[in-house]
Amino acid sequence: MSHPGIATPPAAPAGTRVLTYAEALNEALREEMRRDPRVFVMGEDVAV
Repeated sequence: MSHPGIATPPAAPAGTRVLTYAEALNEALREEMRRDPRVFVMGEDVAV
């Protein structure tokens, strides 16, 4: 069903993952912290 005024995002190319900004950021931070023990995160609302 189509809703007027609501844009439908284009389909992602094959093999492309679709993530929210928060998911992409969390994944990148985890990857870098695993790769380099000197990397850490500090700030408000940082949780385990």
